[in-house]
Amino acid sequence: MGDADGIQLLARRLAEADVLIVVNVEPTHPLFDPLPIVMSGDTQVAPGTALPIVVRTRPEQWSYAVRFERHIDAVQSPRAVLVRLKLAVTSGSVGVGVLNSNETAFVDETFIDRTPGPTTAVVLVADFANAGALIVRNASSIEASTVSLLGLECVALESESNTERTPGLADPRPCAYWSRYYGTDGDTIAERLRVQSFRLLEAPEILRWVDRLSMWILPGDQLSRALYVSSTYEPNTLCVLRRLLRSGDTFIDVGANTGVISLVASTWVGPTGRVYSFEPSLREHEQLRRNLALNATTNASPFNQAMAAGSGTATLRVAAPSHAGLNTIGREFPYAGVETDHLEQVETIALDGFVDQQRVPRIAAIKLDVEGAESAVLHGAQRVLREHRPALIIEIFSRSLEAHGASREAVGRLLRAADYRIYSIDDVDANVHAIDTLTVVDEQNVVALPAEQDGRLAV
Repeated sequence: MGDADGIQLLARRLAEADVLIVVNVEPTHPLFDPLPIVMSGDTQVAPGTALPIVVRTRPEQWSYAVRFERHIDAVQSPRAVLVRLKLAVTSGSVGVGVLNSNETAFVDETFIDRTPGPTTAVVLVADFANAGALIVRNASSIEASTVSLLGLECVALESESNTERTPGLADPRPCAYWSRYYGTDGDTIAERLRVQSFRLLEAPEILRWVDRLSMWILPGDQLSRALYVSSTYEPNTLCVLRRLLRSGDTFIDVGANTGVISLVASTWVGPTGRVYSFEPSLREHEQLRRNLALNATTNASPFNQAMAAGSGTATLRVAAPSHAGLNTIGREFPYAGVETDHLEQVETIALDGFVDQQRVPRIAAIKLDVEGAESAVLHGAQRVLREHRPALIIEIFSRSLEAHGASREAVGRLLRAADYRIYSIDDVDANVHAIDTLTVVDEQNVVALPAEQDGRLAV
């Protein structure tokens, strides 16, 4: 097989394996000096020796073993580059990664354990101007590693990173274990490139979808990162909500944050429907308003209030901007490592009182994601539950509830007292399953339906 045939085969494999749209795949000028520098370890490789070589690392984990310098003529390289290092690990484990330009962190790194034969380590560079040397290092925590380096090539990629994302934001598809996007470095080539692009953001940027919905992406923000990398947001929950809402319906989004679910719901209920969005944090409320304005949304009304058991005021613990979705009225944040940015006095209102004040028409569905205040919100919505009989989507997180002096059992009792049935949302295929108690779920959304609607979500 010639070089051109091999590159075309690679293009097809990339397109089939990822959501990446490969516009161009071609060999590019060598981005690294092909003569590696052996930095440490027990090796007999003479300086200036070309691949293939065999290197044994030092036993210390993360000790650098081999370095490929940036090629002197590589500054004009394409924006996105795929680096393929063919190797065989005969003992231990190695990391293969590209450092950033000031060599303070890895732009991308992949890990290879002992292999039965040759394999290929793939490293991705979204912006080669920000890339330094290619490094091979010991990843084993218990021993030195032995690796044969067999060949190195670089391939230029152009991706869909600046085009409209597909499928549309309002066209959710089930996604197994989507919550991993809050912390993953990306599973596919497209996602790994997006992770790097997101890290390079220095100012807010608009992300657009093929259904013409758009969202502001904020540098360093956890929710923005998950949305940017995955191209969706809590899709399994959205799949369920889509089945609950119809044109002309009224939807209430309690804990709207920056408005992803409010925005999507507004497209489903249409111009004759209504969306009421509640976000107590002034910082997130302003971003919610910006996103609604960005999409020229006319059927959604944002409110800078916290839903609670009654009207009054409360102290909101506002998280640092990187964890903006975790603001809480609770005693503390339930997640480790989340810092308080500031405390904010906020107005509270009960759902029953709000519905009376605004003369809200019959409510089809309510989403509750209020970082542990779900029990309090339900206490203040007894008349709504009795008279409107809305479907409920509720976040259940035991530690958040406990920080409010509540529990999963307490939420379950409130729902049963209102004659609601509870269903879990499958984290793989978005199907719903009846459950008898909320103690079997944690850190996930559930659905609660009036007993007379039992079977409404049956597949």
